[in-house]
Amino acid sequence: MRIAVYGGSFNPPHIGHVEAAKAAVKELCADKLISMPVAKPPHKEQEPGTPSAKERYLLALLAFGTLPNTELSDIEIRRTGTSYTVDTLLELKKLYPNDELFLLMGSDMFMSFETWKDYKRIFELATLAAFSRKSDEAADIHTRAEYYAKTYGASVREIGLVPTEVSSTELREQLKNRDGNNFLPESVYNEIIKHRYYGAKPNFEWLRANSYVYLDEKRIPHVMGCEQEAVRLAERWGA
Repeated sequence: MRIAVYGGSFNPPHIGHVEAAKAAVKELCADKLISMPVAKPPHKEQEPGTPSAKERYLLALLAFGTLPNTELSDIEIRRTGTSYTVDTLLELKKLYPNDELFLLMGSDMFMSFETWKDYKRIFELATLAAFSRKSDEAADIHTRAEYYAKTYGASVREIGLVPTEVSSTELREQLKNRDGNNFLPESVYNEIIKHRYYGAKPNFEWLRANSYVYLDEKRIPHVMGCEQEAVRLAERWGA
């Protein structure tokens, strides 16, 4: 069996993450996708107010759970402490000793892979599968893949992907300003707004559309009329 392993902070999991996972599974002809949020990433500090590992696990479940042949793993959350990929792959090898593992990663992690803990051991445990995070990174990924193959005898797959360019850091800021919901799966955005993760404030268009769901159909024209009249009066009196 061919298993694609996709770990990350998923803080929050956005459509770029989901599209990358779908593209990789298709190109690798993977039989299964295992997605796993990290407990504590070794390469970055998490901002104050970041959802807990268990809360990010739920967000990832909402984002990836609808994909076919996909499993959400809490291996790294249960292990606690800093999440090192080499430890995760060693655990997965015990669970799937006869299967082929593909480690999915974006271009930023791929380019800095030699800084990872026991990266040479990771080369032995899995095939790296790298995808672009920006539209102009394919050539750099190809050059680095050749370098890893020549220097370490590593097996690397380059995933053809036209990425949705979205930064989790920028997205968290957008959420505070009632924006960014177009970059999130609907269920993920609902959960973020429900709990006000990241200090998120609801997008007004989204809020309007979702509020109508709870109204009697005959009452919607009345509510819309009230809204339009309120806008007209506000403009009339300079509000």
